[in-house]
Amino acid sequence: MEVAKQDIKSKKIYSELNKKHEILIETYRELINNTAENKLYLDITNAYKQYYDNYISNKNKQQTALVNLSKYLDKINKENASSAKLLKNIKHDQRVILKELDQIQDKINKTRLQN
Repeated sequence: MEVAKQDIKSKKIYSELNKKHEILIETYRELINNTAENKLYLDITNAYKQYYDNYISNKNKQQTALVNLSKYLDKINKENASSAKLLKNIKHDQRVILKELDQIQDKINKTRLQN
């Protein structure tokens, strides 16, 4: 029961972080537009840009790591196809990784600035 409560709490925290991230990205987009009109926004815009660049960089690193994991699991799958249970677990893990890759790519796409 305690684990379920922790999972619910973690999901709420993750949801709030996503909301804050969306707000930051939208604010950054607005600042980019306003910086052309008011040069005083330049320092603030640069701080948001640093956050944005770090976020995209981290998501790209996650994506690369998950692709590497998927390739590794595929390699293990080919080398150790003798165990049916192991094969089933590997295929499940690959599906989980591919799903997470799709989620990361969606976040990257949503975060990228529309020019």
